[in-house]
Amino acid sequence: MPTRHRYMCTTNRAYAPSVRGRWRFAIVVSLLVVILVSSCNAPGDNQPSPPPQLPSIPGAVTLTPDQVILPDEQFPLAGYSVATDNAVGTNSWTRMWAGTGAYWWVRVDVTVLGPSASSSDAIAKTVCDWTFTPPMLGAAEVAAPVVGDGAKACGYDSATAAASTMVYTTGTRNVLVTVGANRRTTTSTSAAANFISSLADYQLWIIDKVAPLPGVALRPTPQVQVPAAVVVTPQPTLTAPSAGPTPAITLTPSAGMSIKITSVSCVLVYYGTSCDVHVSGTVSGPVLALEGGPSYDRLTCGVWHFGLEGAECQRGSADPVATTWSYHDTISQDTTSSVSVRDGDHYPSFTQSATVYYRCTMRGTCSVVAGP
Repeated sequence: MPTRHRYMCTTNRAYAPSVRGRWRFAIVVSLLVVILVSSCNAPGDNQPSPPPQLPSIPGAVTLTPDQVILPDEQFPLAGYSVATDNAVGTNSWTRMWAGTGAYWWVRVDVTVLGPSASSSDAIAKTVCDWTFTPPMLGAAEVAAPVVGDGAKACGYDSATAAASTMVYTTGTRNVLVTVGANRRTTTSTSAAANFISSLADYQLWIIDKVAPLPGVALRPTPQVQVPAAVVVTPQPTLTAPSAGPTPAITLTPSAGMSIKITSVSCVLVYYGTSCDVHVSGTVSGPVLALEGGPSYDRLTCGVWHFGLEGAECQRGSADPVATTWSYHDTISQDTTSSVSVRDGDHYPSFTQSATVYYRCTMRGTCSVVAGP
């Protein structure tokens, strides 16, 4: 029996843990509970909460940009009309005018930022990074009067002049305003800087008028510093000058073949970087083919028909003795071009020819000249 007693005591001691054993047991159980609880949590339960929304700035503009941009009827320069008028993205609007005054074009951009965004922060981040076609030669900040919540002016150099295009950025509250202008060389950079900054100030005044700032009276209407009138009118038609070369050039009077220019004009396009040339005239005599300039596919043959590959106009046997023609081209620099007629379809089958020359400039003027 003692043996049995000892066995029972030994057995009882094995199932009764000591104080140190109790602590070990509690630690293990606690770890298991932590592991189980962690495994039951959803993956997103411990995600950080979103940052608090920034408060709106005082008097934040909530209108759309097309509701606050400079209206066409309030544009201050005479002889201009809207050439571009459209949204850019979801919060900007562009309105551009083109005309024959001191600037090839003038452009106003209005961007309504978020209600908590400040125009001064956007102005500070503005850089001179506009791109043009053809590319500008350089860009740099230029001096200009400061209006609004701050300002930055950039000048872009072209082949014709330094800072030929100027871009001015300013703003008020949560609205960013950008005014750009491509000046003619007869307009000084200082006059252009004063014009675009004062036009931007007028745009800011329109914003304050349409979206009043609570508790603030509307200031007097600012005056736009309009430059002196510099009118360059494209020549719609051409009449023979009293002196100088005659529009009708006939190399072989005996053959009776001649070509004549009746009108030539140049219309500025692509923000004043190109000129769209239109020429028309008549031919008479034994003319078989007519060709003009480097872009033959832009030649309109009238009652004639295109020759091989559209490189020329050819007269058929049933065509009248005299007929009209027209031609158009696009130039990006002062250019002298020509239109010719001949009595054969290609060299050397023809023996007689006649050519008339004309010259168009990037000032929007054209004239007939004696030669290239």
